[in-house]
Amino acid sequence: MTDARIALVTGATAGLGRAVACALADHGMRVLVHGRDAKRAAAVVDQISKSGGTAQAVLADLASLDQVRELADRITADHNAITLLINNAGVGAGRPPYANGSSALMVTSCGSPSTTSPRRCSRGG
Repeated sequence: MTDARIALVTGATAGLGRAVACALADHGMRVLVHGRDAKRAAAVVDQISKSGGTAQAVLADLASLDQVRELADRITADHNAITLLINNAGVGAGRPPYANGSSALMVTSCGSPSTTSPRRCSRGG
């Protein structure tokens, strides 16, 4: 798999995230379309493919630190690097800390596949 110019767009299955994912594909980037719903992610990948772009769906609920780590592992196994991260996903409801003890900021910042080593992040860190 060619790793030139890869963008990961979180929350890319609707609204602004979908528009950004499509625009990046139109500009020649390979787009990793993140979302929680497989059908919605597949629809975006299909739209990008029909327009001549290249995209791949990557699924995870970013409110779950375990799923964030799994997403990071999958992406780093398949790609040498991500050129661009658009961190568009909305995470969490209510006030932190959430049931698992993490905050939305920690999950999206520390657990993000864009970090050098997601495993270095810990609760509250």
